Amino acid sequence: MDHAFSTGKPAEAPGPCADCGQEVSVSNSPAALSGLQPARLRAWFANPPEWQPDAWAQDTPPAGARRCAAVLLGLVARAQPSVLMIRRPAHMRTHAGQIALPGGQWDPEDQGDPWRCALREAQEEVGLDPRQVQRLGELPIHRTHTGFDITPVVAWVQPSPSWRAHPQEVQEVFEVPLHFVLDSAHHHRHEGWIGGQQRRWWSMPYRDEGGQERLIWGATAAILRNFYLFVRAASAAMMRA
Repeated sequence: MDHAFSTGKPAEAPGPCADCGQEVSVSNSPAALSGLQPARLRAWFANPPEWQPDAWAQDTPPAGARRCAAVLLGLVARAQPSVLMIRRPAHMRTHAGQIALPGGQWDPEDQGDPWRCALREAQEEVGLDPRQVQRLGELPIHRTHTGFDITPVVAWVQPSPSWRAHPQEVQEVFEVPLHFVLDSAHHHRHEGWIGGQQRRWWSMPYRDEGGQERLIWGATAAILRNFYLFVRAASAAMMRA
């Protein structure tokens, strides 16, 4: 499985995004998050609001052929919804130990369908049962400096008592609270040099209830940032209606 659409090691510690403090975060109250149910989210994707994906950290694609990939942005149906995420193993040749969404490069069997790709990869990587997944919609393609066009597929996922990590591809399967992702106070913006190139990127440093720290950054953070922007715009449009 080719997962080279992740980015390299960040060049600096997370720092606050000065502009993000002026943003209106999606309310993280239990009542507001409980309203983010499949029917509402599917309706938002079917009739999307006016919104703009984040352009600040969008990589300039290199010349040459692009490779297509898909990731599953799985919203786990708990009392307080969460986002399904993985950590890559420390022994991987590239992107060792990095946080990601389940996903990978398209295979011929996917027939050019990002949903097929994302579902297949999630089944392989975390043991996700396709019968427990509802497709909600797709976010705009995220283009990486490594030549990948990543389609994030958003889905509603029934929780599993024990996710099954693929031993060669996944070190850990875990969940991040949705209210964390939808609070822009956790969105950090960076500029620096990575691999000899000047880059811009987002990070979302997350610490779980047990005190374990996980740095969500690069393409994964950029995709989550776009989901936040989409939900924020859709929520605002619904309030105006």
